[in-house]
Amino acid sequence: MLKVFTSLLILSIIITGCDMNDKNDSGLYPCEEARAFADQNYDENIYRFYEFDLARMPAWGDSGAYSGDLYSWTAESWDTKISYLPRQGFTHELPTQEAREVNSEIDEQYYIMIGRYIHQFGVGWADTPAWDPNNPDNDVYKPYFDGISPLRDEYIEMW
Repeated sequence: MLKVFTSLLILSIIITGCDMNDKNDSGLYPCEEARAFADQNYDENIYRFYEFDLARMPAWGDSGAYSGDLYSWTAESWDTKISYLPRQGFTHELPTQEAREVNSEIDEQYYIMIGRYIHQFGVGWADTPAWDPNNPDNDVYKPYFDGISPLRDEYIEMW
């Protein structure tokens, strides 16, 4: 039984292209190769503008439309932001680049979130339709991303 388990473990490492040193003990977050792939194919600024744009629309949040600018929005606490965002689908605050640079656990959370929570963070993947809040005929005119991203799927498979 142990030989079977070991063989399967080695096979999974070969298939994913990640070595054991790139993963935590549970193997539940992306390896370095997957992170590099995400860095090439995910744009957090697109997601952040999408979040800000939704906050400026009175239809989505409990507090009406956010009246500040993008700079002010980025400085708001998550508790404040969530009151302007749709109740369903916005459950996690995406860590900033600055926070990720000083804390490896926060960095890991970022890479997990952009892969795991597709409905909230999906708009940042390079193969998703552009967010256009002024076009009600556009399929992405929704308070959450419900489309398909083959790049995101490929990223998840690398874990």
